Amino acid sequence: MTDARRLDELLASRPGRAAWEEMCGLLERCEPRRLAELTPRVLRWPAAQRPMPDRWWAQWTRGDTRPYHALAGTRGLGRLDSVETGTVADPVEEDWSDWADQADLADLAALPGLLELSRRAGPCDLAPLDDLARLDDLDSPRGTDGLFPSRRRNGYRPGAAEPGAEPGAEPGVGGDGSGAGFDPGFVHGLGPEFDRIFGPGGDAGHDSPGGYHLDYGAMDPEDAEAPGAGPGGAPPAADGLEDGGDTMACLDHGAAAVAAPASLRWLVVGAHASWQERGGDIVRWETTRDAPLVWYQHGADTQDEPCEVQVSPDGEIAVTAVEGSWTAWSAATGKPLWRLDPALTGSAAGSGRGSMSLDDPVRFAFSGDGRRLAVGTGSSDVVAVVDSRTGAMVLSVPGGGDAFGPVALDTHGRLLAHAAPGGRVMVREVATGAVLASGETGLTSVAALALAPDGGAVFAVGGAVGGAPVDAGLTVRARPAARLLTLRAADTGPDAGPPPPAPGASPPARLIPGPLIRPAGCPGGMDADSQFAATATRACWTAEGPHAFVGADFGSVLFDGEGRTLWADPAGAVACFTPDGRALVVVQEEVSVWFLAGLARPGAPADPGSAHAPGEVLLTRLPLPDAPPERPCSYWPVRLAAVSDDARGLVFSTQLDRGAARRRQVICRWPEDGGPPEARLLPPGPGPAAALSALAVDPAGETVARAVLSDDARLLLDELDTGAPRWRYALPPGGRRGPQRLHTAFSADGRRVVLAAADGRSVVLDAATGVPVGAFREPGPTLQAVALDATGDLVAHGMVGDGRGRVVVRRVADGTALLEAGPRELRQLIGLAFAPDGGSLAAAGATHGRDAALWTVPLSGTDPAPLPRTAAHDLPMSDQPRGALVWTAAGARAVFPGSRGASVVWDATSGRVLADVPFGAGEGAIALSPDGRTLVTVTQAGARRWPL
Repeated sequence: MTDARRLDELLASRPGRAAWEEMCGLLERCEPRRLAELTPRVLRWPAAQRPMPDRWWAQWTRGDTRPYHALAGTRGLGRLDSVETGTVADPVEEDWSDWADQADLADLAALPGLLELSRRAGPCDLAPLDDLARLDDLDSPRGTDGLFPSRRRNGYRPGAAEPGAEPGAEPGVGGDGSGAGFDPGFVHGLGPEFDRIFGPGGDAGHDSPGGYHLDYGAMDPEDAEAPGAGPGGAPPAADGLEDGGDTMACLDHGAAAVAAPASLRWLVVGAHASWQERGGDIVRWETTRDAPLVWYQHGADTQDEPCEVQVSPDGEIAVTAVEGSWTAWSAATGKPLWRLDPALTGSAAGSGRGSMSLDDPVRFAFSGDGRRLAVGTGSSDVVAVVDSRTGAMVLSVPGGGDAFGPVALDTHGRLLAHAAPGGRVMVREVATGAVLASGETGLTSVAALALAPDGGAVFAVGGAVGGAPVDAGLTVRARPAARLLTLRAADTGPDAGPPPPAPGASPPARLIPGPLIRPAGCPGGMDADSQFAATATRACWTAEGPHAFVGADFGSVLFDGEGRTLWADPAGAVACFTPDGRALVVVQEEVSVWFLAGLARPGAPADPGSAHAPGEVLLTRLPLPDAPPERPCSYWPVRLAAVSDDARGLVFSTQLDRGAARRRQVICRWPEDGGPPEARLLPPGPGPAAALSALAVDPAGETVARAVLSDDARLLLDELDTGAPRWRYALPPGGRRGPQRLHTAFSADGRRVVLAAADGRSVVLDAATGVPVGAFREPGPTLQAVALDATGDLVAHGMVGDGRGRVVVRRVADGTALLEAGPRELRQLIGLAFAPDGGSLAAAGATHGRDAALWTVPLSGTDPAPLPRTAAHDLPMSDQPRGALVWTAAGARAVFPGSRGASVVWDATSGRVLADVPFGAGEGAIALSPDGRTLVTVTQAGARRWPL
């Protein structure tokens, strides 16, 4: 059978390991034209079913890339315990016995040359941009020595010792031992500070003339020359460890960050802090063979953990931040190159010390040529660009410049992109610090940036809510999203190219946003605005365009600039792109590589996502006049909502400003002709600290009552049609001290409304005039619910405390108690409602067994301690949950808000659950109309009407 026929048979068969292994051998023998024809068919196999075989992996890690490598989807590298011990499951090279001769440790030879240049050059000055490495040089294939062509000029040979050097001395870079064979246009001298670090009689920890700080604590300056620290001695596994120290890393709590060079021969893995007094280890792990770990940081020396680790494009420098200090090491040996302390960078906390990474995440980005390194902090609002080899400050954005991480640089480090408040992105000229352009991303948070190689576009990745019908009224978390913003000169047309970065004054420019990119197929539990996502999100500009990875607590996703989901997993993960953008390294309990070319789906369009969701979409955005087209219904979770019968009017609380704590209330009305909704803001409450506590719409759908807490408790009644105020009422003072909460409810005829406080005070008001018609004070535990009968002649109060519940019904006219009952097993109340005939009272809440239940109490008092009727088993509810209960001629219906990301709507007549709502208390709002026939859910992503 010919190879072509056998390949056709294998491609038509069920994907499997044996078939793939046979296919790999046949693909290796294919001519280029035949391989191109087969590629779309091969890529239809699931990427997980196309693991890269050992021989391909050995070729890839040596830099010997073959065309058929693009057909592999993944490669499993091992488990975290393999990283801890420096072993691999499937070695493809010999063990570490010949470690000093390995090509990827060529920076051992480069380091002495850098030191020699520093002795001749003095303090570091930034080189002219014309001397930067060429972009085509970076695109050139790396040789077997692991270096780009610019590193092999003038006869440079890795591992060549300097003439006349003592036996065992570190290799030099120039034939005359002076370092002249090294290209100074790529790397500058490190300055005389390194004489103090590595030379005899050094003075570590002194401020340098360049203004940056080098401090290595208790490291002996002679350690660099100590036996076993150079290529002629022992492996560098014990660098930074006293008396040899630990030989195993500690990854008991998983990996916090990972970085990889283009060759993928090794990874830099940063561990989560093991316990309170021990931070995270940072080590280099070989991926092709068993080898001792190279140590950058021992967890015993810190209490912090890295939130990001980066490796320079040439694989020679590893950088991270721990306790606010920005540190760079030789990736090969683990020797420190430079460190910038928080007091110098401006990121120091009030104590003068650096913050922990979780409190002030530090983000890094190398320029494409590796010459410059951008740094941005998340809380201390510091953005800077430094020389990657020396740490010398090139640019420091002044304080108050609305600048913070994440950050990105173009190929030559001429342009800097960073995040700004309000989901904006800024682009600056590194030479001057001047702002070239600023643009709105429309994202609720920006967690990663990537600049196009020519600086002509910015790819912003983060989270977004709203705008997608499938999410309206359902999604309570920010979904992964991205936006591409194109940099254009302000006076050019849409087809003009990016403004040239000329020296001196920069031309004005603008960032033109493209459409919002929403990848389909993301795990449902992902929250792209979570703290996890803020540090685990990555962006990369590959040869095929921008790509993004978002990792969150309950899911991870990789997608491209068109919104195509290339890989997804329901579990969280940390990951990194290789500098060349050809692969993504993912670390969970397993460590794996996913090859972007092998994840591509030729001809597959971006999936806009399925719109299969219950009910009718009412809103996908906030339809206020002059509002941005993609503004969500709220920047923070919607807590309260009320709806009129048949959803003619909807009222909900909204957060209009990301950075402000005050909420407003918005009214949405739908015209009878079915046109788009009309929205307007209700007048703000009294005082800047006014907080909405309860919301209700009268049965006729004409007014809305807002119970507001400020310096006092107030009830605000407004017209539902126009939003015009009708009257305001302040509850007289005199209640108990402590946390307060308000409740409000209308009578069924709409003539009266009641306002009650958690301390037991309540007042019944005439709905037309706001005049009190009855006032009450209930002693005992916290008041959790209030209700009026159909005519407003009776008022019911529900109190719960000390594990017991009590309901009291009084006559409004004279306060006479008609009923006092203690429903058995009542632990929490979410609502009270009178029967239409006024003969019974229903109470909805939770039992001591955490079941959602309904109690029915006759006003005759024949059963003062009724048993519960279970509505939903095992539905825990938070303290004082915001639920609802209505009782109409059709029967009672209740909304039970759970505390574990789920809520239910239950019908007492049929005894069944009418709707399972996919969010819990505090995550979104659930509104039940006065007649019990209309259910609306409102979230940041929109509003949805459910069928009942």
